[in-house]
Amino acid sequence: MTKSFYHQTVMSRTRAVNGGSRRELRASSEVAGEPAHSLRRAGATDEAEAEYRQTIRGWRHSGNRAAVANQLESLAFTALAKGDAVRMARLLGAAEALREVAGDPMPASERGEYDAEVARLHAQLDPQTLNDARTHGRAPSMEDAVTFAVSG
Repeated sequence: MTKSFYHQTVMSRTRAVNGGSRRELRASSEVAGEPAHSLRRAGATDEAEAEYRQTIRGWRHSGNRAAVANQLESLAFTALAKGDAVRMARLLGAAEALREVAGDPMPASERGEYDAEVARLHAQLDPQTLNDARTHGRAPSMEDAVTFAVSG
C-alpha cells in the first residue's frame, strides 16, 4: 500500500530526528493521526480511512494497545459513514477489548464524539445484531483486529 505524501514526509522527518528507531513509528503515528481525524470530521472519509490504515500499523508495531484501540474506533466511525454499521460494531468490539487488556480507558476528550457515533449505530442496528457484531469483534487478537481493520 502506498503511503500518503504527508505520511512519507512525517516518516522522513522523524527518521532524521530519531535515527530510524521504533520511536520513529510512534512519532509518525502521533503526528499523522490528527490529519486523519480532521479529514474524517470534514467528510473526507476515504482519505481519512487511508491515513488510519497507515497509522494503525505504526501503533501496532509500537505495541501501544490504547492507540491501536483509538485507530480502530476511528476506522469504525468511517465504516458507519460509509453505511457499514455491522463493521463499525465489530471494530468497536475489538477496540473495547484492547482498551480492557491495556487497562487504558478512553480519554474523556474522546468520549463525546464516541458516544454520538455509538448513538447513530444504535439507530441503525437492532440490539441482537449489534450485540453479535460487537461480541465477534472482541474475539480476535490485536493482530487479527488490525488485519480486519485495514482490509476494509
